Amino acid sequence: MRATASSIYEIGLRPEDVVFEVTETHRATDLNQLKGILSFYRSAGFKVALDDIGSGWSGLNLLQSLRPDYVKIDMELVRNVHTDEYKQNIVTNLIRIAKTNGIEVIAEGVEVEEEAQWLTDAKADYLQGYLYGKPEPVSITMSNEEKEKIEASLKPLDNAAKA
Repeated sequence: MRATASSIYEIGLRPEDVVFEVTETHRATDLNQLKGILSFYRSAGFKVALDDIGSGWSGLNLLQSLRPDYVKIDMELVRNVHTDEYKQNIVTNLIRIAKTNGIEVIAEGVEVEEEAQWLTDAKADYLQGYLYGKPEPVSITMSNEEKEKIEASLKPLDNAAKA
C-alpha cells in the first residue's frame, strides 16, 4: 500500500487526483482487509468510488460497509430512466441515500439528452457516457525523449504492482 502511495507521489500526482474504484466483480474475500486498505488510502488523502451500484446483490451492503466518496449508478438503471417509472423510483432513492450520506453520485452510460436531463433534475452530480464522447485512442505526437520520461515516471507504479 505504501509503495503504491509513494509511487503516485513520485509520478507527480496528488492524492486528490486519484480515486480508487471498488467493483463488485473484483470481490474481496476479506471485507475487513479491503476496509483496512481503503482506510489507509483515505488517510493519505485519496478518494474511493463504489462502481455499478444497483447492479448486484451486495451493492447496498458494500455502500454501508465501505462508505465511499462516490457511487456510480449502473448503466442498466440509467438506460431509458426518463421513460421507466420503476427505474426512476430506484435511481431517485439511490441518489437520496447517497446524498443523505454525503456521497457524490456518478450516473454511467448516459446516451441520450432525455436521460441526461432526467438525471440532472434528479440531482446526480456527474454524468458519463456516449452522449459526451465515445472512448477512442488518443493520438498524441511526442518526442522519444518525452515518451521515455513518461515511461520512467510509471516505473514505480509497475514495481508496486509486482510487489
